[in-house]
Amino acid sequence: MDDSKVMEQVGSDYEELLGAWRRGCVDRAALFAAVRGAMRHKARRGIRSITSDEPDPHVVEDVVYEAFVELERHDPSIVTSVVGLAAVIAYRRAQDAGRKIIREREGMRDMLATFPVVADPQYHEDDVRAAAEDEIHTRYALECMRNLTAEQRDVVRATIIGNETLSDWALRAGKTHQVASRQRQRAIAALRRCVKSKESRDHEGGNHDQ
Repeated sequence: MDDSKVMEQVGSDYEELLGAWRRGCVDRAALFAAVRGAMRHKARRGIRSITSDEPDPHVVEDVVYEAFVELERHDPSIVTSVVGLAAVIAYRRAQDAGRKIIREREGMRDMLATFPVVADPQYHEDDVRAAAEDEIHTRYALECMRNLTAEQRDVVRATIIGNETLSDWALRAGKTHQVASRQRQRAIAALRRCVKSKESRDHEGGNHDQ
């Protein structure tokens, strides 16, 4: 098939998608799948236009999902190109994300400027002890996972331990990005409380042993 026929077929598919959206005959996952590629491309370009760097894929995916939620709020009866509108929204939201990244970088530089510069850092016993403590913390966290709800464990495993973005998890779980973010924050807070409790018990036990 030559290029002109391919483009004609793509245009026809997009027209059918828009018609189905207007009739309410396309489900959310199908609509997201149809516009996601164009939105991801524009999201990357939008972030780069502000930061001049290759964007973090997780940030790109979060921008794409947020832009998709904004797209859903539009009245499909007045939309002339669903993919075109999705791309424009993604580009603008990506520029917002890029500006946020710049602000965070500036804040980090300001914070680092207050720290003394240490030349030729050496590794000491404290470093070995810290590494051992990290291993203990990891074991505590895995044990504390049992105390979470099934959904909390899923979001932690998928988006923190695994490589799934929060936006993908939210879509899979049928939740908004905001609700998914709050759920993950609650899960992390519960894990921290549980780990801290285990550390306190171990510390008290160690004191008794002395």
